[in-house]
Amino acid sequence: MRPSTRRRVGPLTDRPLTLRGLLRAFWPQISVTWGLTLAEVVMFALIPLLIGKAIDGLLVSDLGAFIQLGAVLGGLVLLGTLRRVYDTRAYGLMRVELGKELARRSAGTPVSQLNARLGMGRELVDFLESEALSKYDSGCPGSCRACHPGRLPSPAGIVSDGSVGRNHAHIRAGAQTVFPTECDT
Repeated sequence: MRPSTRRRVGPLTDRPLTLRGLLRAFWPQISVTWGLTLAEVVMFALIPLLIGKAIDGLLVSDLGAFIQLGAVLGGLVLLGTLRRVYDTRAYGLMRVELGKELARRSAGTPVSQLNARLGMGRELVDFLESEALSKYDSGCPGSCRACHPGRLPSPAGIVSDGSVGRNHAHIRAGAQTVFPTECDT
C-alpha cells in the first residue's frame, strides 16, 4: 500500500494566531481540560460536607459516610491525576502546533524575532492552561507578598520556587486585597 502523499494540515492553518484562534482550533481539548478541572473543584468543595457527615456517622457507629468520604477522596486523587496527564498532552500539543505554524508563517524572519514570537505564542497557551482557570482554583495567582514572602512572582503567576499559592485565608474570606496582611500557608 502506498502512503498518502497529501500534506497533513495543522489545526491552526488558515486561522489567526490569537487566543480566539486557539480556542476555535482546540476547543475539544480545552473543553475536556476545563470540564475536568471544574469536576475536580466540585469534588474538592464537597469534602467539608462529607467530613461533617463522616464525623456524625462515626459518632453513631455508622461507617457508611466515612467510606463515602474515602471514595470521594480516592476519586479526587484519580481525577486530579488523569486531568494533569491529559492537560500535559493537550497543552503540549497546542504549544507544538502553534510553534510549527508560527515558524511556517515566519519563514524569512531572523532567528531572534522568531524566538520572540515563539515565546509570545507559548504565553497564549500558558494563559489558557493556568491563568484562565485560576478563578476555579483558590484564586491566588501565587504572587501575593503575604502568601509568598521573599519570592519573586513571574508573569504566569508561578512563584520563583515553582509553587502556586493555595488555601489562603484572604481568598477564602473573599477579600479583594492584592497584598493582604495575613496568610495561613
